[in-house]
Amino acid sequence: MENEYNTNIDHYSHDLLISNIELLLNYCKRYYGRQFITRTNQNNDIIVRFEGFITDYFSSENSGTTASQQLNVVQKQ
Repeated sequence: MENEYNTNIDHYSHDLLISNIELLLNYCKRYYGRQFITRTNQNNDIIVRFEGFITDYFSSENSGTTASQQLNVVQKQ
């Protein structure tokens, strides 16, 4: 891109620079998108299991106690 920018301007220079910048930005979007896809899929099963444990715990036989009492029981164990 730098070489194209520094050479003599012709009829196609503007279009080529725009195309190169667009290509660079598309690669940036692709990289950015892959970061979140990988993290989401990698940790999704752990998060689902954790939410299930929490839901089961708070809806179990301790339902008569307050949330702070339930948390204290978890800390003591």
